[in-house]
Amino acid sequence: MELLQTTFHNTIRSFQWSGLIRRALTISSTQYKQGGPGKTRVSTADKEVVTRTRRMWSKEDSDRLVQMVQIMGPKWTAIGRTLDRPASAVFNRYKHLTDTHEFHGPWAASELDRLRELTKGKQSNEINWEQVRLQMPRLRPVCILRLTYKHSVDPKIRHGRWSEEEVARLEQLVRVYRGQDWDSIEQGMGTRTKRQCLERWRWQQAGGLKKGRFTEDEDAAIIAAVQQYGENFAKIKEVTRSERTARNISQHYRYALCPNTDRSPWTVEEENRMYDLCKEHSHNMSKVKLEMNSRRSPKDMWNHYYKIQKQRLQQQSN
Repeated sequence: MELLQTTFHNTIRSFQWSGLIRRALTISSTQYKQGGPGKTRVSTADKEVVTRTRRMWSKEDSDRLVQMVQIMGPKWTAIGRTLDRPASAVFNRYKHLTDTHEFHGPWAASELDRLRELTKGKQSNEINWEQVRLQMPRLRPVCILRLTYKHSVDPKIRHGRWSEEEVARLEQLVRVYRGQDWDSIEQGMGTRTKRQCLERWRWQQAGGLKKGRFTEDEDAAIIAAVQQYGENFAKIKEVTRSERTARNISQHYRYALCPNTDRSPWTVEEENRMYDLCKEHSHNMSKVKLEMNSRRSPKDMWNHYYKIQKQRLQQQSN
């Protein structure tokens, strides 16, 4: 009886998650209009879908989320509107904060290795996910195991830099399906997930986006907006009327403008320690940054990582 109840609850969770993910990824037109703070409205013939850019969770946001669930119950869509976040992000954050039975935090390298081992040589539809769940180092929801397999472990899916062939193929498929059927676009790509295709198109390949170096006027406008609105880059994009993406503005601010970022010259000892720790922590730069108590931006740290890597390879070849 207990096993049946566990299976039932896992099934319900999977349905909840799949529904939330579908709603988060349903982008069905290429005609974009500004909708409001942190939102992009996507017009369609019969409906309008609102998407939100990603933001980090502050302690105040997390505390407010828990309080709202206590008052309103699990009304994820309503809470998401209030917090200006997707329902899926709200649900996942709440589970991460409160679930004591299943783990919802970041994946360790050992967990990913174990997931690869348990699913090796099998197609997704051939895997007994409940058995995999029970054999993992930490219990996680089956729906999260399936999503992580698809986005991080599945050997058919490529990660990292897109090839010229993939870029051209994506552009062709978006034109064929008019940016509406991302499931078919995923199938047509074969080597990329729906989320990868959607994000690649929306943030890098779609027309109407400004790219390249930021001007002094742009920097001044961003700094002034951060002082007034905090690090809500969707709002900053709106008030500065920028043609760049909120993500582009966020990355530029944290790398080049944030006063808390250390931009002092690197020492040789600092570079070598960072490189060695990155190797030790399986290229988890967040752990390296924490252990070094560094205020440098992750982008800056990665740039110096590749610099040291190149130097050491050259030394080995000599």
